[in-house]
Amino acid sequence: GLSKNNENLKILEIGTHLGNFTNFLSKIFPLSTIYTCDLEPGEEFFNKNFNKNKNLSEERFYDIRKKNLANANITFKSLNSFDLLNNFDQNSFDLIWLDGDHFNPQVTMDVISAYYLIKKGGLLFCDDICFDKSNRTDGFGPINYLTKISKIETTYFLKRITKNNLIFKKYV
Repeated sequence: GLSKNNENLKILEIGTHLGNFTNFLSKIFPLSTIYTCDLEPGEEFFNKNFNKNKNLSEERFYDIRKKNLANANITFKSLNSFDLLNNFDQNSFDLIWLDGDHFNPQVTMDVISAYYLIKKGGLLFCDDICFDKSNRTDGFGPINYLTKISKIETTYFLKRITKNNLIFKKYV
């Protein structure tokens, strides 16, 4: 398995947002190379991201992101994840953290792209998998399909345990 003593891991994060998790990855894997990508700045990006962050100005957003991505082992790529396979070599990542758009068609394209970008034996983590049909995000579908056709092995674990998620649970 992966540990912080591994050297030269190649990590991809799909969906940078503020870069908090990117920064975390760069600290626990300091000898690794981390690529993170998100949409070009613009109306589509801000409509998706600022619905959740109404009190965060565009300027403040970029200040926080810039600080989080400042570590030398992080490379940010401004791109639509639809173009992942045109920007990275297949079978090249040891670990992929998928936390972009959680709905179709994008999440299915991201899962399939991640499948082709991950090394054999690599780890793909997909954020916010929901099994509750009334609240489901769409990430479960493509992952379940790849599992059923024996392309991947899958393990789900609860994202967080709080009194607020006694009913609605998210998994990774």
